[in-house]
Amino acid sequence: MWRNLWNPLKTLVANLKATPYGMTRKSYYDFTTIVLASKMERTISGDVESILSNSSLTNA
Repeated sequence: MWRNLWNPLKTLVANLKATPYGMTRKSYYDFTTIVLASKMERTISGDVESILSNSSLTNA
């Protein structure tokens, strides 16, 4: 995670801070919003064979 996310993110932020934005006397960092998101999925666990083999069950 450090190699694939945090190190590149730190490099990006450093570049944004070092790059001036036009004639505003501010950097690109001052005009940037960085959003990190995470996705967690639920997985089926346990014995589900009885559910899968019973075609008379409804979705409910």
